[in-house]
Amino acid sequence: MGTRWVNASATDILGLASDLRVREAVASTYKRLGASPSEPTLDALLALFSSSKRSVTWVAELPTYLMGEGRLIVEADPGCRIAGAVPVDSPEAVPRSLRGISGIFLEGVHPLRGSLPPIPRYVEVAERLKIPLFVCDNLGVGVLGRNGLGVCDHFGVNLLPGIGTLALGHAIPGSGWIVFGPGEMVKALRSLEPAPPGFQAVAAVRSLEILDAEPQRRTRVFDLAERLLHLLSELDLDTGPCVTPWIPVWLGAEEHCETWLRALAENAIAATALLAPGSSRLLLRLPATLSDEAWELFERAFRKVARRAPIPTKENAFRKVELARPGTFLASASEFDARWATGDARSQAHSDSEEASARERVLTALETWTWRGANASSRTIRRATEALRNTSLFTNRKKD
Repeated sequence: MGTRWVNASATDILGLASDLRVREAVASTYKRLGASPSEPTLDALLALFSSSKRSVTWVAELPTYLMGEGRLIVEADPGCRIAGAVPVDSPEAVPRSLRGISGIFLEGVHPLRGSLPPIPRYVEVAERLKIPLFVCDNLGVGVLGRNGLGVCDHFGVNLLPGIGTLALGHAIPGSGWIVFGPGEMVKALRSLEPAPPGFQAVAAVRSLEILDAEPQRRTRVFDLAERLLHLLSELDLDTGPCVTPWIPVWLGAEEHCETWLRALAENAIAATALLAPGSSRLLLRLPATLSDEAWELFERAFRKVARRAPIPTKENAFRKVELARPGTFLASASEFDARWATGDARSQAHSDSEEASARERVLTALETWTWRGANASSRTIRRATEALRNTSLFTNRKKD
């Protein structure tokens, strides 16, 4: 018999990609259609996200051209790197008077902090400045919100006349993005994108149907996340502002993180991590399919590792465990160490006590745009930019 491993950094957090019913539906559709698109299946998929107040479409990739040529997007979360973005750390930091601004960009679940942006406050700012709000929810769909429709659903925000995007392929199997927003923009995008392969669309449709019939999957994810946060708090490990099932464990030094990864692997726990100078952290996500027996194995192994692996000093001795469960409006933990707010380790090579200057951030944004531009086809950028330029979405509207 081989060693039984526990996956502590699952990507299939709801266990839907491995569900036999989803796999059978995908296999059946692929046998019938191959990689051909299926308009009826796409219509069925979009119907699950549509409402009388918003138009919905599907796109294969989320392009960088959503800002439009020569436009400026204010980056509302320092964790995002969007071309031409000027980072701001809170709604209050958005200037009242801006020239050439396209809108405010928000990331949904922060994958390295497990926190959420306070979307309702940004909605107020966007309405005051008469600019659209763009929310990119790359993880939350299926997990967050009363109806499992992501971070906007969690806060009860409609995002009119803004844009919302929900990523498939994480908690909900499939590919591409569901995009909802003003009808004019959605119509323009729809004219550019073919329908997704039928088997990809049916994977998402079948998964959402199962999730609707089995809400206990979401409950289980949050229950396991709560157990894990209690365990980490007991072990005096720092999880910062995390309030979602995407749980980071701040370890600081890269060598500390590598020691933890090795020790966990030696104890049959598979985990991933971010390695960055001064900001290294474990990235833990327990799947809904984890049994109580597997949890006990995980807990025993984790406690064993914690007894000999390095644990950085934690300034906040007490952390109230709270989660952004359906029906709540929680965005982040009320108290956490300042090191979590000094920039994002994904793109900076500074120690956790240093803050990147405005000039460095702008250069980083420009470098990102150059890289993305070099890796995107000119035809794609040109077609999409023209389509969105012809809409009124990114024009400042006068007050009626």
